[in-house]
Amino acid sequence: MVNMSKIGNQVIYNLKKDRSSFVSFGIIILITALILSCAAVLLLQVDGAYDDKRVKLDTAGVNAIVPAAQGGDAEKALGALDAVESLESHKAILTEATVKDFNGADFTMNTVFYNLDHERSLNCFALAEKSDKAVENPIYIPRFVADFGGFPVGEQIIYAVNGVEHRFTVAGVIDEMQYGNYGSGLLCAYLPEAGYEALSQILDDAHVMEYAMLVKDGAELNN
Repeated sequence: MVNMSKIGNQVIYNLKKDRSSFVSFGIIILITALILSCAAVLLLQVDGAYDDKRVKLDTAGVNAIVPAAQGGDAEKALGALDAVESLESHKAILTEATVKDFNGADFTMNTVFYNLDHERSLNCFALAEKSDKAVENPIYIPRFVADFGGFPVGEQIIYAVNGVEHRFTVAGVIDEMQYGNYGSGLLCAYLPEAGYEALSQILDDAHVMEYAMLVKDGAELNN
């Protein structure tokens, strides 16, 4: 009985002595459990949410961008592929552009400028935020640029192309599934027709045609 009492006292003493270590260990276990819980939620929900938005915005399975001068030949060749279920073309401007003061630094990325007013049934976008008043030289930018670059609606954004600065005001923020973020190697921006035509005249050597394609299930484009 005496021995058991001594053992009990010794255990209590050790627990009190190393209390900070046990507390730290407990915190680590708690954090690990939270991380695992978050990972499980992301694993179960993110893929589904991504697929749902991709379908909602009618995102094409394959996209091809060619110089505008070669657009006619490319459209015929792509349209003739058995694997292609439907094909839609979009005029665009593709150029290397530097966004000034992107989160405190200049950020250079190949950027595709689209005509906001051009009707489309593939690679659509959703307007997540919009200015409640008219702005000068409006532009609509993807969420990645708005959030990570620090360009809320109503703020000015500058794109430098070939050493020339083009100033716009963020009129809206869009959600789109074609590019998303810098990981694609391309970013996009949408200009109302007047702004698009003005930029198109300045960058007349950067005109391209984009072909958005829905591909048949199980088909391979290289066949």
